[in-house]
Amino acid sequence: MGHKFHACSCEEDGFKFPSKLERDTYSQLKRLHDKGVITNLFLQHTFQLKSNSGKVIGKYVADFVCVLPSGEKIVIESKGVATAVWRRTRKHFIADFPEYRLIEVRDHSQFPLEF
Repeated sequence: MGHKFHACSCEEDGFKFPSKLERDTYSQLKRLHDKGVITNLFLQHTFQLKSNSGKVIGKYVADFVCVLPSGEKIVIESKGVATAVWRRTRKHFIADFPEYRLIEVRDHSQFPLEF
């Protein structure tokens, strides 16, 4: 069965990625990690999303989370297509986790990634 947005699954370093964009984002982040530009690179990190009353309403699995040497926490999301579900999730994430900077990678024109 094909991906609804015509993305091609691929693999790198034993990790499977749902799209070339996500795989290439990983490659960029790995290089930055190897150079010491970022630290603590995590893949598929889960965040609990909450309502205004504090009740857990769902979860968001970020493509990548990294930390800069300054301590700044960054979430990187590879999104070729921004769906309504993603826009809602993004809104909740930004409200629930203001200590994270969210970067959306839409296409390869954003490479090389810089912080």
